[in-house]
Amino acid sequence: MTAPTGFSDDQRLHLELLSSVIGRMSGASSTIKSWTVPVVTAAYGFSLTGSQAEAAAWLGLMAVVLFGVLDTYYLDLERGYIRRFKQAVSGDLELFDMSPDRPDRGLFRFETLRSWAIWPFYGTLVGVGVLILVVLP
Repeated sequence: MTAPTGFSDDQRLHLELLSSVIGRMSGASSTIKSWTVPVVTAAYGFSLTGSQAEAAAWLGLMAVVLFGVLDTYYLDLERGYIRRFKQAVSGDLELFDMSPDRPDRGLFRFETLRSWAIWPFYGTLVGVGVLILVVLP
């Protein structure tokens, strides 16, 4: 996001700070996904070898859930900061307020799980893990 013109230097700095936080949240989400694939692939691959297969498949499923919750949390934070950015642009935000706009203050809102960035990726990995657990016995 770029800082619009017609703002004071302090307002512009505030918008740049919010924009950098949004970028960090997005980068964290990408990093989580880049760690998820090899970790889960290794667990699922090991589960197909036959040696403690069920435990490895469950380990892979737990990793999917853990990474999925963390990724959903960062996506929800990112959306909260995007709302703050829009409020700052419209002038409805106190200068240098850097808290995310998260009214419920839970870990994340469950509507975030429905995002195209979450459920197709993690849903597929859960599906593969469940398939491995069903086919193994």
